[in-house]
Amino acid sequence: MVDPAPVSQDDQPTAAGVEPPLRSRRHGAWGLYRCIRFERRTDPGPTGRYRVAAVVVALGIAAIYISIVVPSDKDPFGAIWEGTFGTAIGLSTVLTVAAPLLFTGLAVAVPYRMGLWNIGGEGQLFIGAWAAAAVAFGFPHLSGLLLIPLMLIAAAIGGALWILVPALARAYLGVNEIITTLMLNFVGIFWMTYWVTGPWAETGSAGGIHSRSIPEQSFLAPVMVGSVEVPLGLLLGVACALVLWFLLRGTVLGYEVKVLGGNLRAGRYAGMPSARRLIMVMLIGGAMGGLAGAVAMVGDIHRYTDSLSAQAGYSGIVVAVLAAGFELAIPLMAVLFAALTASGSTIQILGESSDTTVALMGLILLLAAMGDGLARYRISLRRPSAARGLVEAEDEA
Repeated sequence: MVDPAPVSQDDQPTAAGVEPPLRSRRHGAWGLYRCIRFERRTDPGPTGRYRVAAVVVALGIAAIYISIVVPSDKDPFGAIWEGTFGTAIGLSTVLTVAAPLLFTGLAVAVPYRMGLWNIGGEGQLFIGAWAAAAVAFGFPHLSGLLLIPLMLIAAAIGGALWILVPALARAYLGVNEIITTLMLNFVGIFWMTYWVTGPWAETGSAGGIHSRSIPEQSFLAPVMVGSVEVPLGLLLGVACALVLWFLLRGTVLGYEVKVLGGNLRAGRYAGMPSARRLIMVMLIGGAMGGLAGAVAMVGDIHRYTDSLSAQAGYSGIVVAVLAAGFELAIPLMAVLFAALTASGSTIQILGESSDTTVALMGLILLLAAMGDGLARYRISLRRPSAARGLVEAEDEA
């Protein structure tokens, strides 16, 4: 009598309604993988939560790093808290640093509505400050009530004119605005260097490169809230954010910018003036970048100098990206990054490199970009029978 052939596990009978297992070589993680599917969303998911998660994760990594490299007897976290939000002086410093960051963030956010990238905030800042200083030095006898508004208007015009050529090149020649605006940053820095070492140089000055002081009546005094100094430039930036939010959300211009940013061809087919709208949003962005330089000058620097920007033009890119181009979120992100900048100064006082702050900003931007990518997909699960059909089709092939 011959023994029956052994029955494999895959050929075992199963109860009614129970799915047989996948083939043995598809068991485990591979079988689970076959049941998972990544589907692209027609509209991106809620990206705000990913940006918040990116900031939290990056701050957690930075906290672990600081706790390792800085001796515990120096109490680095206590020093950082006192240098930022824990004291009136620290909070005043954070708000002062946040003022130009708010404007450079808006300089990136407005063109971003049409899918454009204004990387030239650094150059626009210095050109705006130059225009403001030219007004201050040209009309030194005007009263502050007249001189300060003229300086701010000149700064906005200067920043807008500085981005005009990249805007025209992008609108009519298709030249990439990232390259042109980035290259103009270096031109703006050299322009600043010429004026502070030549026509506007302060005679007998030592240390750094800077012009002579602007007239005293052009100093913009902060508003005192208790013992905290709130720069008027920061309040002006919040007002600009509100105006731009309404302009881009509640007007025909904003609707056209949104449509053209989502689908340029569809907007053109509908008769929308794509070139004019492109130039307009770029000019608004340049004007915001120019105001960043004037706000820093009349607020606390009071000179035309390279100290007007602690990389504020480039930090504004991170501020705008984390705010997803949402104008009302930019003030909050500007304050956050100003606190990171102040933390870097505190870490440097403790004997460590301030490069930690730069690395942290890069890490936040990287994680936020990864979160944006994840928000465009959703995970769905196939039924085991569907996954088995794919496996069997592969085996037959």
